[in-house]
Amino acid sequence: MKKIIWSVFFILLTSYEAQALIILTNKTINFNHKKTGSLKGNVVLGNKIQRAIAVGKYKVSSNGKDVVFNISSIIKDNQTHNLSSQPSVIKPINGSKNLKKGSKIILAGENQDEIAKIFGISLEDYQKKSGTKATSSTPSSSSSSSSSSGNSSTPSSSGSVSSGSSSGSFGSSSTGGFNSSSGSDYGSGYIPNASTNDTGGTNYYPVPNGNSNSDSSNSSGGNGGDEYSTQFCKSPAYDGKNSIGLSFIAKDGSCVDVKAQRDDTKCEYRYDFNEGVAIKQTQFYYVDNENQMKNVGGCVDLQGDEYRFPLYKDDSKCQLQIIKDKGYKGNQAYFFQTQILFRGADGLVHTAVDCSDYQNVQEELISYDKDPTSKQVKRVVNQYYIDPTTGQKVYINNGIISPFKFPYQEYACGAWEFDDANLQAYRRTQIKAFDNVANQYIDITSCDYSTDEGKTGRITQPYIKLPSEEKSGTTEAGDMNGTYEFEMEKRILTSYEEDSKNTGQCKYHRYYPHYQNGGIQTLAKWITTYKTTNTGVTIGYQRPKQEDEKEPSIYYVSKRVKTIDRTTRVIQNDLNLDSDYMKFYEANENYYKDESIKTSSGFTDFISKYYKPKKGGLCLMYNFYDVQNSDPHCHTWWAISNGYSCTSYNDYLLPPKK
Repeated sequence: MKKIIWSVFFILLTSYEAQALIILTNKTINFNHKKTGSLKGNVVLGNKIQRAIAVGKYKVSSNGKDVVFNISSIIKDNQTHNLSSQPSVIKPINGSKNLKKGSKIILAGENQDEIAKIFGISLEDYQKKSGTKATSSTPSSSSSSSSSSGNSSTPSSSGSVSSGSSSGSFGSSSTGGFNSSSGSDYGSGYIPNASTNDTGGTNYYPVPNGNSNSDSSNSSGGNGGDEYSTQFCKSPAYDGKNSIGLSFIAKDGSCVDVKAQRDDTKCEYRYDFNEGVAIKQTQFYYVDNENQMKNVGGCVDLQGDEYRFPLYKDDSKCQLQIIKDKGYKGNQAYFFQTQILFRGADGLVHTAVDCSDYQNVQEELISYDKDPTSKQVKRVVNQYYIDPTTGQKVYINNGIISPFKFPYQEYACGAWEFDDANLQAYRRTQIKAFDNVANQYIDITSCDYSTDEGKTGRITQPYIKLPSEEKSGTTEAGDMNGTYEFEMEKRILTSYEEDSKNTGQCKYHRYYPHYQNGGIQTLAKWITTYKTTNTGVTIGYQRPKQEDEKEPSIYYVSKRVKTIDRTTRVIQNDLNLDSDYMKFYEANENYYKDESIKTSSGFTDFISKYYKPKKGGLCLMYNFYDVQNSDPHCHTWWAISNGYSCTSYNDYLLPPKK
């Protein structure tokens, strides 16, 4: 290599490899409406739309002439793959401000091996399907013609990666005005991988065009000057203070070293809160053969004290912040807020962090304010925070009512008082409030049986019967033994015919029924024999445990327990009474004196359904009345006894017939 020839049009390469990721956008983007936003599109491989979504962002430049696209992840099979090398492209906005849905965008700079693994194919297959193996013949032919195959190295080829460029281009379905870029105030999103010296197809850059005044004829053909490949000799590296050296491989295989340019306007500040400084950053770049700026990495810190600006806090524009339901004591917390500011290289005050939580506000308890109306206790406090620099308390409020409120609650207090006669115990009560900030109780009332502040006064707890502590004693005959007969009866209604005749003018007579009470008819009859036994029993009852007891005490009660043996023999059952009906009937008539029967649900149900005093289902006595009648021949009236009604019923309804 004799020397480097810089010209306006960089000498095109005789052969090269370029990376490309092709997507079809899934929505229309209006660059006038939104200067920055999300970018999504289906990935295209081998001229086929894949079931994979590329996700990234777009951003319009400040002058509105260019837009940069980049892809950060690919979603395939419901799994998101974050890309280690984000492909990107910068395109000018020449005409239309809309990018239509379905537009093809070709982005450069992806890690081909990474993309191939996402789609489960080999690197070679990916390169074939993505059309990234692009070879140009001669510089002159590549700059003057286009290929119909879509793999031409010329910028004019629709749907291809531009020769010697990582910027790419839109396909034929894209909106007009998006052609090859001739310049941009953005750097390319195609960032070199500075962490490796590998040059096996991942970091390709054209040699920068350093002399824009050179004759373009010097860069065409094979005699105008040396030609260089697009591959770095080594990764870009700092070669001095705020300077980066680039090293490209020349056509003859030698390395060409050049300096990257610097643009401080592209980057803002990085904040080092541990050191308490804002550090100005810059963007290194170079100009490629198409006179486009290509970024070298991202924004990096500028070295030197002149680029370091101290941070300071200012709380004059901030308010106390309340955060609720964050797991803090009392389910809410107060935070002191502040801004972090600095005076930058331009002499103006900049905001590093807007009003945000600086320190947790703590409370210093002074006293409590009891509110019997709302039944709450409030804290009277001083509020402060600990300055992280000095470690000292900084008071922000004094003698204020804290937002934390604690409700009244009634608690049992004192020892249990046992009432053995009634098998229950009593305990006094007290109203307290629990301060869950200080983790302590506040006494509202004294511990007594009063009803001050609306408290109930006492807690009553019955003793617990212990079956394991029940012991049987002596047995003796009970006081009710014998055999009893039970019947269910009704009154029989009888009648006879009575001659009612008129012996006056009319010689006419008729016979009418005459009703009267007959005898008693038995419909059901059974005989029950009772045999009772009294047994002495000692029963243990567990009292409530006192606070100073390890085990609760037991109170023993001795009493007689009556057991009844009942046997029944049915004599007549025209009413189809079942055994439960008979048993409950006897219990209700006070013959069957088993108290457990009368407390059973079956007995309760029997009483509600069938026991209807004086309104039962069987008549015990009838009443009769006269009915007026007349002779149609003599036109005279007289009374005859042929009407009746029941005046007395038994006490039980009958079960339905089955």
